[in-house]
Amino acid sequence: MGKGSNEGTMEEAVLHFFYDGLSKMIKQLGYKWNTNEQDISRRFLQLCYMIDTTKRDANKYSLQGPEPRHRNLKEDYEIFEFVLDTFAFNSFLEEWSHCPVVGTTFDHLFKEFCYSWIDVTAGAPGLMTQKILDMDEEENSEEEIAITEVLTRRNWSLY
Repeated sequence: MGKGSNEGTMEEAVLHFFYDGLSKMIKQLGYKWNTNEQDISRRFLQLCYMIDTTKRDANKYSLQGPEPRHRNLKEDYEIFEFVLDTFAFNSFLEEWSHCPVVGTTFDHLFKEFCYSWIDVTAGAPGLMTQKILDMDEEENSEEEIAITEVLTRRNWSLY
């Protein structure tokens, strides 16, 4: 299970990877789960079971990650990708290569899973997203004012 020679069930390995790997990483990035951690761990077990049963017939089937369980704005995903970029995620997977869960063609689903179950409004990443959204609103307001001024001048100008 760990980096040592401990033996255990596949379920124990998945839960070890979830709690000591994914969940810790999500917290270090500044996110938190959008529901309780135990519920998320059961859903992660289901995903790993689907990966395990699908990888036998990977040529026939493909898996897709779950739909996000939060608002799914473009900015939310961009901040998530910024905070957990491909290089950081690949080095995380490399750290956990000793775990039997890691090393399939479906490893990318772990990242999608995390995005689906995080609270995008919480923590430092949530603040970054909110600042971007606030800036967009200010730009839109300034554009609306400028357009209104042009239309007003055009309609009421004597020249």
